[in-house]
Amino acid sequence: MVELEGWLPVLLAAVAAIAVARLLLRRSSFSSTLPTYGPFFLPPFVRGLLAVYRLGADEDAFLQGLKRDYGAAVYIPWPMKTTFVLSIEGIRSVYAAPRRVLNFYPIRREMQHTVFGAGPYWKDESIMDGSLFPLHARGMSKANLADSLVRVVDVLRVRVDELAYKVDKAPQGDVIVDLIKWTVETFYDATLAGFFGKEFLRQDGVDEQELYNAFNAFDKSFPIVASGMVPPSFLEKIPDVKKGREGFEVLTSTFERWMSDGFAGLDAGIIMVADMWASMANAPFMGVQLLLFLLQAPSDIRRDLLNEIDSSLQVPPAEQSTFSHFSQSFPLLTSCITETLRVGTSIFSARIVEEDFRIPAHGEYSEAIVPAGTRLLSAPRPHHLDDSFWDGTAKAWNGRRFFGAYANLARSVYGFGGGVSRCEGEHIAGAELKAFISLLFSAFEVELIPPPNSDNSIRRVEVIGGGGTALLPKRADGRVGMGAFQPAEGARFDMRVRRRRPLSS
Repeated sequence: MVELEGWLPVLLAAVAAIAVARLLLRRSSFSSTLPTYGPFFLPPFVRGLLAVYRLGADEDAFLQGLKRDYGAAVYIPWPMKTTFVLSIEGIRSVYAAPRRVLNFYPIRREMQHTVFGAGPYWKDESIMDGSLFPLHARGMSKANLADSLVRVVDVLRVRVDELAYKVDKAPQGDVIVDLIKWTVETFYDATLAGFFGKEFLRQDGVDEQELYNAFNAFDKSFPIVASGMVPPSFLEKIPDVKKGREGFEVLTSTFERWMSDGFAGLDAGIIMVADMWASMANAPFMGVQLLLFLLQAPSDIRRDLLNEIDSSLQVPPAEQSTFSHFSQSFPLLTSCITETLRVGTSIFSARIVEEDFRIPAHGEYSEAIVPAGTRLLSAPRPHHLDDSFWDGTAKAWNGRRFFGAYANLARSVYGFGGGVSRCEGEHIAGAELKAFISLLFSAFEVELIPPPNSDNSIRRVEVIGGGGTALLPKRADGRVGMGAFQPAEGARFDMRVRRRRPLSS
């Protein structure tokens, strides 16, 4: 009896602890089939804040940890209040879901307002969903962008010719070029000409450098505003946001002056800035990464790529600026671009859950149901880094991964997103990347000048086929899920450029 009395307080304390733990777990549960992020004994809001911190500190480690610890999907509490879908089967289900189940348009409308400052019409589904968005999608089709692509290629040729002039004037027959700066500015000029016409930068009162600086300021503020996690009253107190707003005003006023016939009541300048951001925030930085990988690729890839480029030049000049030419003439370069998208992007695709969304059981994962009235987000990055899917080489760059018989594997890469939120500009972006590389490599021998090994602004990626690693700039902070990785501020890579000599067999 004495022994029982001695153990009774301990037993009661243990029962009480179990009861409290179960109560906390039940209260923090989001769905009976979905795990909630974080230790069960922490309140939900603490788990959510912990997730935000870890996502910002190391995006790859956080996302891979989610998939490892929670499986196909996991709910992140406030301030995100979002279900992350992480498995390839779950992501495919998200992109295939009909609008009545998963709806992207409310998010797209909201972004037009919060980020781009669109007027009251942004809430009008008949205008935005019924007219503006479908019209924009048709405008971004290959058929309607044929002339834009011609202008893009024309400007790329001008930039290559300008570089050739400098090379020819150099006493040693070569020049040293800031690879990141030259590539980004080349894409900037070509993209503006492609979408808005060559005359856009020639209009009175337009300072090209001022416009470029304004865009960069707005782009830097974009992730903060688009996150939706900073209260509006605090946004304007953030220095980057204030500078971004000023840059946005410069951009909109420039577009408004340029437009001869605006869209009455629909803020044409704002719409044009949205298109400019979409076209400029990713393609230039994909160009930087692609060029760096190709300059450090195995010699057989570089040799075969030059042969491919030379063969592409055998078609009549008028055909060299067409979508059909770029889609048919560059199978190896296409593989290299797709591989760069796989290792060099992180995309978040958000949806409103209109009806309970079922992620079917697959592999080691059991069924999960995301409740109606919530938000979910597909995050393909963990899939892109999944060794079990990519034959143990997920973190390495392999230029031939999607070449020849393996071309269909490219369907499992989501560098442009997927479903209704798939990037509408992917076709012209892909063609621009191919035109950029083919024009540059057909004219020059380009050699990367590696930065010092002590440079803390570089990262290393293994390259398959050569037994080495590629050097790339470290990723800019604060751009989680925003697409192509941008280089960290201050990163610099130089390249030596000389006229190309005949290719030896």
